[in-house]
Amino acid sequence: MAALAKPKATPAWTVTRRSVVGFAAALASSGCTAIAGDFAVGEGGEGGEDAGTSADAAAEAAPPRPYDGVIDSFGTDCTQCVLDVCNEAVDTCFANAACWDYVRCVVDMQPRIQLCDQLVPGGPSVAVPSVACVAGPCAERCRWRRQWSCAGEWALPVRDPSVPTAEYTVTYDDIVGGAPWAGYSVRACGPLDIDCATPVAGPEVLDAAGQATLTIPVPDLGPPTPVGGFIGYIDIGFDDPSFYDQLRFVDVPIVADTMKTGTFPNAASPAWMAQVGITTLPPPGQGLVSIEAGDCYNQVAPGLVYEVETADGPRSVVYFNDSLMVDSTLSQTGATSLAFLLAPRGSIEVIAKLADSMEVVARRRAIVRQDAVTVIELVPIPAGGLTY
Repeated sequence: MAALAKPKATPAWTVTRRSVVGFAAALASSGCTAIAGDFAVGEGGEGGEDAGTSADAAAEAAPPRPYDGVIDSFGTDCTQCVLDVCNEAVDTCFANAACWDYVRCVVDMQPRIQLCDQLVPGGPSVAVPSVACVAGPCAERCRWRRQWSCAGEWALPVRDPSVPTAEYTVTYDDIVGGAPWAGYSVRACGPLDIDCATPVAGPEVLDAAGQATLTIPVPDLGPPTPVGGFIGYIDIGFDDPSFYDQLRFVDVPIVADTMKTGTFPNAASPAWMAQVGITTLPPPGQGLVSIEAGDCYNQVAPGLVYEVETADGPRSVVYFNDSLMVDSTLSQTGATSLAFLLAPRGSIEVIAKLADSMEVVARRRAIVRQDAVTVIELVPIPAGGLTY
């Protein structure tokens, strides 16, 4: 099934889950953003005959390794685990220029790490062994899926005034069977244009691979909005009253050519929706909202709670567990970041907090359209606490 059915009497809902690896490209990356000048490749690992050290250097007592500074960025406890358990994998990665450039890129670019797939071709595949170690035996000590140190620290991408447009390439396929979303219409819409009455790009039609490219303007938004670039959404229309349209908001302002790729739980059959526990359809004048947050390494992060302000006031959310099943016990523990709610047409603001400290780590403004699904993918708040 290639779209979310909207039956008249059958529960239906769309959820979204990042097909990410955080810095782990062991899984499919959810997208990439090319920002010139932020990261230079070719300065990292030493491959081929240059790899390793000379026999004399090896004989020295514990010489500092050139990659220790990068490993240290994950914390002292994580560093020790990596050196104890993943030493061989890390050494192998350092000996491969593409692998080490990729790891450096991920550390430097957090939370915009998806762009590293594009900046370092071949890096994700060769980094799999070292990433698998961090995400496996060292997961607890490296706080895997719980890295929030970049919140409030990372800089938004900088708009180049000489580049008025960007090519935004999207690829959508269905988690149920993996079929591409072929033949559907996509448009780029402004962040406040609820009905996409004046699209800024498109419509384009998703091809047989579920892909389309939109040429979107890269505006200087100016005050009171403190960021530049495209901060709106992609409107996916199904031209069928039995399906919900989707408003997929960008997670980071688009200022340059960008690819958003990966497998998403964009659609499911009514039977599947009933299986995950969704029992309520939006009443007239309301829409559905899907929320999830990724940490600094774009991992779907547990341990979060959401505060949501809608056009009619605060609303509570319902959380999913990691098996994409509704779990009412998670409302207090925040054991998963994937959640949904029903909301009235109009504006919405989502704030993500760490459940154990109630520290704000992410927030996003969006809009809700009746009889449609708004998809919000949160990233850690940027420097200065700027909200877009």
